Parts: sequence; C-alpha cells; structure tokens
Amino acid sequence: MRYLGNKDSLLSFIDEVLAMHGAAGTRERPLCVCDPFTGTTSVARHLKRQEWRTVTGDLMTYSYALQHAYIGLNEAPSYARLIEAGVLDGGINLPVPLHRAIAHLNNMRGVEGFFYTAYSPDGTEGRRYFTSGNALRIDAIRQEINRWTEMGLLDEAERFLLLASLIEAVSKIANIAGTYAAYLKRWDSRARKPLTLAVPQLVHSAHEHEVNQAEANELVPQQECDLLYLDPPYNTRQYCTNYHLLETLALGDEPEIKGVAGLRTDSEAKRSVYCRPRHAEEALSQLVKDARAKWILVSYNDEGVIPHETLVDILSQRGNVEIYACEYRRFRSDADGENRRYKPNNTVKETLYWVE
Repeated sequence: MRYLGNKDSLLSFIDEVLAMHGAAGTRERPLCVCDPFTGTTSVARHLKRQEWRTVTGDLMTYSYALQHAYIGLNEAPSYARLIEAGVLDGGINLPVPLHRAIAHLNNMRGVEGFFYTAYSPDGTEGRRYFTSGNALRIDAIRQEINRWTEMGLLDEAERFLLLASLIEAVSKIANIAGTYAAYLKRWDSRARKPLTLAVPQLVHSAHEHEVNQAEANELVPQQECDLLYLDPPYNTRQYCTNYHLLETLALGDEPEIKGVAGLRTDSEAKRSVYCRPRHAEEALSQLVKDARAKWILVSYNDEGVIPHETLVDILSQRGNVEIYACEYRRFRSDADGENRRYKPNNTVKETLYWVE
C-alpha cells in the first residue's frame, strides 16, 4: 500500500536490532509490543507473525480499519447475519463467507454517489483522483457496506475488514503521486485499471490482540508491555490531509470538502502534534516518561522535525540509548515518467534508537 513512512523495507533491520537484544517471545510465552503510531500496521503485523502479542493504535479511522483486519482478527469472521439474510449474490458459490462478500462487492454495478461527484473528472469539480468508472464502483461498494451496516448485518470487525479491502484496492488505482494531497493532471497507468477488491490475507495467531483508535499519548500510559515501538510522523505533512480520501472511505460519510484537492473541512481535529517541531519534542518527552515498557524502540529518520541530539536527550531519561542506522531509498510510490525523474541516489538515513 502506498503510504508515507511505511516500514516494509526496514523489517529485516528491525529484526536485527531485536535479535541483538534478545527481544523474542515464543508461542507459549509471548512478549507484548505496543505500536501506538501503527499506520498501515506493517511492523505490528510482522511481529504478530513472530508470535508477539500486539497492541496497536492510531488516530486515523482508515488505520483502525486496517488494524481490525490484520491485528484484531486471527481468522476470518463468519458473516453469519449477512449470510442468513440472503442479501449476497445468489450466483456466487464460494465456501468461505468472506470470499462470498468480497465477490458480491466486486460484481456490483457502479452508481453515482459522493466519490463520483467529488473526485472524478465527470463530477462537479472535474477532479481526477479516479476515473469515472472506478469512482462509480467505489460509490456502489461504499453504499452497499453502509446498507449492510444499517441493516444490522455486520459487526464492527466484519465491517472494517470489508473496508480494509476497499481502502487497499483504492490505493492501487488512485491517480496520485503518493498521497491524496493532490491528483495527477495526466492519468497514471495504474489509475486506468479497474477497481478490484482482494481478500485480505489475515495473520493467524494463537494470541489475543488489541486495536485502538486513539492518540499515542493517551494510549501508551494505559498499556504495560515488553516493547514500546514508536514510529511517529517525521515531518510537517499531516496524515489527516495527505490521506483524507482513505479517511472518508473508512468513515463511510459524505463530508463537506474544500479546495482544489477536495480536503475534508473537519481534518483539523486529527492533526498530529508530532508534525510540529517544538510540540513534537514536548509530546515525545511526555510519551517516553509515561511508557510502561521494558524496552523502547524508536524509528526515526534524518529528515525528522526532532533533531538527533534532542531525541537522544529525551530517550536518555529512561535508560541507556543505543543507536543503529541504515540508509534506504526515499519514499516513492510512482515510477519515473515523462515529466518526473528521481535522483539516482535519493536515499534517507533511518535510525533505530534502543532504550532498555
């Protein structure tokens, strides 16, 4: 999934640091990790596969949907009420209820709704986030999930699992350079592909896990854990504006929007203090003080709003700080094109700060 700060390429680096400090549990004796800035859940999902018991959190609703899909659920839900109501396409003969629900949504005909009106070239503002055909399909799927919810046919986990599939599918066909703060003037090749929902690959586990939609500084004092993994926003780019369309998908609403990009007017409530230099230092200092963990592992890069020296000073409040660094390719989600070229050595340094 295209996402700022995604750690998929750094999972082996994180594994190396954990191994150096003997931070590993077993199925019989799992360790607990709290990941309060979980985003797309890539690190928490990885540790869940390694038999960690995971507690995740994030303020954004789309992250909460992904948390339900990949952290909260250990197996596919039954969708019993949906099946019993007989609302699914009768021509779909699949044995797994989740697969039947996804296939039903994929078979729906498009309808003119909020996404078509607000974010397609045939809409009122001519925005080009999605082709008109894909926007019609997004609206049809959104409306069907909302209808099932209003009929009482989905519980929270079942609803969010379907929304997670939609969120990930939309990310693959959005006409963007990486975030939803702007759309491309020309159609990206990916944007021309038809929207197709895939069945989320759930992570099976023998342990119970916890998901939260909460501010990190509210969640962390409540959670006793072995490892507190912190991956706060690095820079001034707010996730509530850069991923406003994913938030609308997860909320299932039709918000008031503004500007060329069609931003939600209520985004202010979900702006993170970690994107503001002086406020970020104060917030992190308080978070570290409140941590109820044996170990703290912070992931940060050299473009962050908190200077390296300040970060070390903050973490030193709780113990000895060990530092590990590696270079990796800067976040990019689009390929070189006619009017866009990336520098050949366009890298940033990611630093892991370990506190015991």
